[in-house]
Amino acid sequence: MKVKMEKKRFQIGEVVELPPDRPFRKVLVEEGDFRVAVMGLKEGVEIPEHETPGDAALVVWSGRVLLDTGRGAEELGRGAIVHLLPGTRHSLRAVRDAVLLVSARLKRGAGGPIESREERG
Repeated sequence: MKVKMEKKRFQIGEVVELPPDRPFRKVLVEEGDFRVAVMGLKEGVEIPEHETPGDAALVVWSGRVLLDTGRGAEELGRGAIVHLLPGTRHSLRAVRDAVLLVSARLKRGAGGPIESREERG
């Protein structure tokens, strides 16, 4: 059986913005329950505590962020990869201007920051 695939290519630096007062989110890939989004956070900007809507992987593309999972905060820099299990409560704050790549497999009916419909690729 052949799987028909649509090829999508992005250059991270061409699709991300760093608004001074809010997180930037752009969904790049949306296939069924799978999402890939790029996020931009200006230094000091925070994503308030929320629950991971499914398995998620967070990759710090550039900059530094503080990830707080309620069991202590951890500062993550360029190249860091973190796997968050479904239901993990967490928040993020940019220690330095940061660009993140987030991929997630969402549970049915789940929402969350990665599902933002503000920007589409």
